[in-house]
Amino acid sequence: MWPAVKPNRRYNAGWHRAIIGSVRWQIGDATGSGADRRHYGRERDDRRDYADDYIACSGPVFTANPWFHLMHNQATTDPVITEFFFVRHAPVIKEAGALPAHDPNIVDQAYAVAKIAKTLPQKADWHISPLQRCRQTAALFRDVLRPGSETMNSALEEQDFGQWHGQKIERVWEQIKQGPRHNWGFIMPDMVPPQGESFDAQISRVAKWCQEIEAGSYTKPQIVFTHAGTIRAVMAHMLGLSSARAQCLAIPHFGCLHAHLMDAAHAEQHHGGAWQLQSLRPLLA
Repeated sequence: MWPAVKPNRRYNAGWHRAIIGSVRWQIGDATGSGADRRHYGRERDDRRDYADDYIACSGPVFTANPWFHLMHNQATTDPVITEFFFVRHAPVIKEAGALPAHDPNIVDQAYAVAKIAKTLPQKADWHISPLQRCRQTAALFRDVLRPGSETMNSALEEQDFGQWHGQKIERVWEQIKQGPRHNWGFIMPDMVPPQGESFDAQISRVAKWCQEIEAGSYTKPQIVFTHAGTIRAVMAHMLGLSSARAQCLAIPHFGCLHAHLMDAAHAEQHHGGAWQLQSLRPLLA
């Protein structure tokens, strides 16, 4: 078990002792001075206070403001870590036994907005799919979360099923039943619906957006209101998953992918990529 730090807390659960020939890991004091937190010989043991900062992994986890200079060639600056929250939209209106329409409205019902909002940051920068189910979902939280900025981007749209949108499933099934099948997806990732796009094409589209995001710099957390297929595509990019494996990921309505992004200048120096997946969970249990 290795200590991990929480974002936006300086050296929270930091590493405090390095001894030649061995390394001793100790949970430190998050409230002391910077000098105290850097003092190797300080005898502190706050494990009980920061038990939640431990996670099971194969190595040390670098998140916000770690002792980066100890592990990365004596660099004098810390990496900039930005929190991203990818949120799937609310349930949509659709006909039973049919594929959803291309751009349906969300179901008109009461949502636990206050409860969900507690799990998301206020005054974050928002990125929103222009399809109305995402715009309407974002609108549910606007007054509570008070976004710092809002950007619409078509790269975040769901996979386009073309002529199959709104069609009865049994009618579509007649067109695909003879081909190869996916255990967890409606169609194979390379299949292109009539006048639509494949999941492979969606992954390529979303990967380009991710690369643009990775090249940026941020001072606030980021919330992305988007779709299940888009979140799968994001995870395929983050983790190097094949499209067939990415289709196995279940993303419920109000499901949230929480990830950390390391700034490009530091991420490109070493292995592991720019993204660290923190959790994939429903915001409304």
